[in-house]
Amino acid sequence: MAREIRIAFITDLHGIKTVFKKAIQKVRSIEPDFLIIGGDLLGRPLLLDKVGDSYYFKGEEVDPTELLGLSSEMGFYIGVKGRDDELELLRREGEKQLNEWLEESKGLNCYWSVGHSDPPFVEDFFTQRGMTPQGNVIMTSNYVSGMTLVSLGLTNNFTPEDGKNYREAPDYLIYNKGKELLEKAEPPVVINFHVPPLDTNLDKFNKRHVGSKAVRDLLREFKPVLSLHGHVHGSAAVDVVGGVTAVNASPSEDMKFKLALITISREVKGIVPIFKVNDVKFLKI
Repeated sequence: MAREIRIAFITDLHGIKTVFKKAIQKVRSIEPDFLIIGGDLLGRPLLLDKVGDSYYFKGEEVDPTELLGLSSEMGFYIGVKGRDDELELLRREGEKQLNEWLEESKGLNCYWSVGHSDPPFVEDFFTQRGMTPQGNVIMTSNYVSGMTLVSLGLTNNFTPEDGKNYREAPDYLIYNKGKELLEKAEPPVVINFHVPPLDTNLDKFNKRHVGSKAVRDLLREFKPVLSLHGHVHGSAAVDVVGGVTAVNASPSEDMKFKLALITISREVKGIVPIFKVNDVKFLKI
């Protein structure tokens, strides 16, 4: 019997360095074939008002040294109004963070992607290093000759948190772009679409279903081996859409994270390999 394929997946890190470090430690301990890191990688700028020698945020005096100590746990980048441009602060600190994360994840078979809140320079950061954060890429390992990972960071017009949205798009554009990528993808295919499919266990927010009909339709039409998602916090779950196992591994609404570990069997019937998701676990990190 062929060895099972194991995929680790975490998403929506939002610049939280402590979570990333713990996730990498967990991945090294379980040694999956692939680690897929979903979009919304960066944190957010937090600009303070400076009056004399004091610093304020929303009218309340704060200790910038204390905030710097918390930034790795909270996912923000501290600057000062009038001195720091918000986007330049985001670029400078975001690229610094990504370089640190690349170093921390060295030696792992890691595939990065972008989400709706990641500015365009994040995609450029990876493509300049020969990676494919959006689009099709062939994943290989010592035991796996090739699986096509299809990644798309677009989301529909729902934003579960405040902040900039760089990849918000109407559903028909998500469908068209997703179809274009999937038509070019060689099987077996793993989908990594940031937004989850509509009307599933993966897209519930405030008792409403807020996912993408386009993604749901694409799963039913193309039937990948596995579909990975994030974006909707508090809706981490597993569901089956058109016979496809779909996983949302986003954090809880209070930003508690788990690592999804997916096990896929591979069986050859005649000359055709059959891939099937056997198990999905959510591991504490």
